[in-house]
Amino acid sequence: MIDFAGNVVIMSVIVLLSGVLVGSLRVGTAKRAFILAALGAWVGLTMAFGSAGLYADAGATVPLAGVMFAIPLVAIAAVSALSPAVRAALLALPMPLLIALNVARVFGAFFLALAAVDRLGG
Repeated sequence: MIDFAGNVVIMSVIVLLSGVLVGSLRVGTAKRAFILAALGAWVGLTMAFGSAGLYADAGATVPLAGVMFAIPLVAIAAVSALSPAVRAALLALPMPLLIALNVARVFGAFFLALAAVDRLGG
């Protein structure tokens, strides 16, 4: 049951954060749809890799979890470096919004619950 609750919370937070962040960008509807589609594809791929157990491969030269973590960071850095419009849109996001989006970190308490029932790997 705790796994189900954790999955519901994680997906709800992802949807909420993606919607609020992309909805706050000062870009057109087509660009918002593209950004949300790219985010959805990345989240889906990440969850598929996790479900397939690919993150547990200890013999990998480069950990897949690190690669999947770096992909959006590198993509955003590259696009914002190449496009002044993207950079301006990102810099226009209000700081209180960016701070408020970090409230979802409180759901990290699910790790404590998983550890309490001996379901946390490692």
